[in-house]
Amino acid sequence: MNVMDDIHRFLRRHLTPVVRVMFLINIALFLIYWIFSGPLGANPIAWLECYAGDIRRGMIWQLVTYAFCHEAPGHLLFNMLFLWFLGPMVEQRIGSSRFLQIYLIAAAAGGLLHLILYFNDPRPMLGASGAVMAVAVMAAIYYFHVLVYVWGIFPIKLGWLVIIMVSIDVLYLIGPYQTDVANYAHLAGAGIGYWAAKGKWDGLDLWRWRARSLWGRLGFGPRKRKKAKVREIFNHDDRRRRY
Repeated sequence: MNVMDDIHRFLRRHLTPVVRVMFLINIALFLIYWIFSGPLGANPIAWLECYAGDIRRGMIWQLVTYAFCHEAPGHLLFNMLFLWFLGPMVEQRIGSSRFLQIYLIAAAAGGLLHLILYFNDPRPMLGASGAVMAVAVMAAIYYFHVLVYVWGIFPIKLGWLVIIMVSIDVLYLIGPYQTDVANYAHLAGAGIGYWAAKGKWDGLDLWRWRARSLWGRLGFGPRKRKKAKVREIFNHDDRRRRY
């Protein structure tokens, strides 16, 4: 019990609320797959992965839930490292509610693209890369000059690192070599992240729009927007702080 308490305190100290929940869900689903797929001889998380055929049959939750599923340890590790380091930077900047909205909408955008591009393809899509890419793009816009170290050795500004990552996805998508990586989902997430950071996201705030609409129908005036309350774990001097 003490070990679990220590883990809980560690996560609360280093991760913001939504990032912490996303991190734990991804880890939990991966462990379920890793532990039970062998003995059962089946995929216990298949109903959460993004299958175009299943979505056509009404399993629309797969448009989002695939972003919490991983089968390979390396895939999970790569996505969670980016979410761990960049997620809190973005969440403390824009607030937990908006961070959650953008993360889920980025995942849904990748799922919709998979449905459109692979309408009759039986292969599934899974992984948090598209949603994490949205977070990475937003972090690059807000903290372009933060210095990061690739593999702990090579220094590069965060903005340039994300630009390189997006460029690689574009090259793979338009190039002659086909891979099993859903580069289109990465780019969909990158587009949502750019739109959220640079565009008028207030007009697309579906949660608050629905609340205002319901509030108005009940005969009340517009609700006052509450300021997001998120523990500040980073300062805003992105030219001097190094993460």
